[in-house]
Amino acid sequence: MKDFLERADKSDASQDIALVNEMIAGWDGPDMEFSDEAVGLLIQNYQGAVPALVQAYSLELLQARRKN
Repeated sequence: MKDFLERADKSDASQDIALVNEMIAGWDGPDMEFSDEAVGLLIQNYQGAVPALVQAYSLELLQARRKN
């Protein structure tokens, strides 16, 4: 997890799609199929998406570790 958080902290726009793909395996509901292009559109249309996803992902990992 430490490695992931360090990469997330240093991530820039060129790395955001790869970072999001590490956290998300797919999605249900949106009309667009899960792909690098779709993730790129998500990031482009919702400027705060990457920080929000990293925060939620990190919190869930920490909570899962505490329970185990």
